[in-house]
Amino acid sequence: RIRNDFLKGPKGATRRSQLDGLGFVWDMGEYSFDKFLAALQHFATFFRRTYEEGPLKVPSTFEVPIEDQSWPRELWGYPLGSKCSAVRQKGLYVKGRPDRQEQLSAIGFCWEGNASLG
Repeated sequence: RIRNDFLKGPKGATRRSQLDGLGFVWDMGEYSFDKFLAALQHFATFFRRTYEEGPLKVPSTFEVPIEDQSWPRELWGYPLGSKCSAVRQKGLYVKGRPDRQEQLSAIGFCWEGNASLG
C-alpha cells in the first residue's frame, strides 16, 4: 500500500522511474525466483562443462562460493542447494506456476532427489 501511495499523484511516474533506476524490487516473489534461476543456470554451465548431460544434481549443502570471481557477485553466498530442496519438496517458487516448472525442467532441474541432493 505504501508503495502505491508513493506513486500516486503528479510526480508518481517520475518517482517510479527514479526507483527503477536504482534497481528497486517491485515484486519480491519474482525477484527471488529470478535469483534462484540465475544461480541454477550458472551452476548448470559449470556442471555441463564438468559432467555429462543429464539432470542437474545440486548437493543439498551447496552454497555459491563467496568472492569466487567465476560467479556473479550478487549470487555470492546464495544457498542454492537448500533452495533446490525447497523447490522439490515444498514447491517453492513453482507452486501454481507451470511456466516456472517448465523453465527449470528446460535447464535440467532434477525433480527427484534424496537427502543429499539439493
